[in-house]
Amino acid sequence: MEQKTDKTIQAIGEIPVGFGKVSLNKKKEKICGDYYTVIHDGDSSVLVLSDGLGSGVKANILATLTARMLSIMIARKADIRTAVKAVADTLPVCSVRNLAYATFTVLVAEGNEICLLQYDNPDAILLRNGKSVDYYRDTLIFGEKEIHQSYLQFQEGDMLLLMSDGVTNAGMGKTTYGGWGREEVVRYCEQRYREDMSAQEMASAIGNAGLDLNLDETDDDLTVLALKGMKRKVVNICVGPPADREDDRSYFETFFQKEGMRVVCGGTTAKLVADYMGKKIISLPESGTEEVPACLRSRGLIW
Repeated sequence: MEQKTDKTIQAIGEIPVGFGKVSLNKKKEKICGDYYTVIHDGDSSVLVLSDGLGSGVKANILATLTARMLSIMIARKADIRTAVKAVADTLPVCSVRNLAYATFTVLVAEGNEICLLQYDNPDAILLRNGKSVDYYRDTLIFGEKEIHQSYLQFQEGDMLLLMSDGVTNAGMGKTTYGGWGREEVVRYCEQRYREDMSAQEMASAIGNAGLDLNLDETDDDLTVLALKGMKRKVVNICVGPPADREDDRSYFETFFQKEGMRVVCGGTTAKLVADYMGKKIISLPESGTEEVPACLRSRGLIW
């Protein structure tokens, strides 16, 4: 099946996913040293977030190569451990700072199950009913590199947060002694969480908090990716009347018996639906132009 590269995950198994992201460049840099990519292949999705050592162009190149190599290999059904080991083995360690030249978080979604492989990025945060869920981490050792592997069952309402260390290091030497820290980030997320909170709202809240801790600066590249399991919503759209006017009643009966929200498009169709429902409709003042007809209203409903 043809693979598709995207920047979001729209569903995990049968669960629709709300996707949010914040990615901030280090101050004075024109390009972010963090990079993420998503590849879809049938019912599976692969997301990789990578953080290149340093900042700017060099870091972005390292992060981009790492993310794309891993996502392509895994999407092409290479064994996950083999793919991670191959990339990890090619990433040298800086002799001065004793740090990997690129870190990564890999998310593989098949059905409702998520596999996480995390290398030197802050461990992902899983919120369920607004509270952090501690999940099992198996440790894989490839040479000098330690990779955490986890399997999660993604549920409706869950929120999964992936991040670079620009988040957990926020405020270091300014407002915090050793950085924000993952535990404090978890507490912050639990305090901010609302049942109706979107993935983008949570990602933005974390990003803004990181900026506040850094006194409105970005001392490092900072990236947050948020995925929220949504309740599937059904929307029925009526875009035109039947070809035969004698079929109007049966057509509209079927339409209004459907479960979920209903949307009626088109002035002629709206008038026919209003007649069927025994309602009067009026045009909304100044809602139309020469190219676009005015919206119609009927007892609080807009057509």
